Amino acid sequence: NLLLDRKRRAWGELMTPWVAQWASWLWPQNPAAVCMRGAVSLVQRIDDNASSWSPSHGHLQVLFQSGRPWREPGHLLLCIGLVGKDADARGLAVDALIEGIETRIFDPEVFAATMTGLVEGEWVKLNRLADALVQVIATSPTHASVISKALQLWLPNLDLQQNNAFRL
Repeated sequence: NLLLDRKRRAWGELMTPWVAQWASWLWPQNPAAVCMRGAVSLVQRIDDNASSWSPSHGHLQVLFQSGRPWREPGHLLLCIGLVGKDADARGLAVDALIEGIETRIFDPEVFAATMTGLVEGEWVKLNRLADALVQVIATSPTHASVISKALQLWLPNLDLQQNNAFRL
């Protein structure tokens, strides 16, 4: 029984944001594993409010490391952050998207493909995504143009009969 408790505790430590932040520095040019670990953690709490007991915003820090491409895992982490209920994580995802557009790391085509895959599961709340994208669009005409391009690539693949699809 003691051995089982140690395994749970060790696994619990791997779920904490500081481990994700630390791990993103271990292999700096390929943060895919850290992005996937963060995406899993954010999905587990996608419909939970922000919590100081189990913060999830730290998993998004990997998106702010300059000179590191996001690729598909980074875009997945970003998308899950944008559609989660946790206001802290969603706010950080909005900031990451704004910075990603400014530094040209954000790829509208990868974003569209990632969102298409996520929405097929029918558990993504499109109203949360719309609220997050409105904040990004208000930043500048460049940001509005990039988000417009991403939506134009994605919306043909979206079933417009889904709840709150009209908000997009």
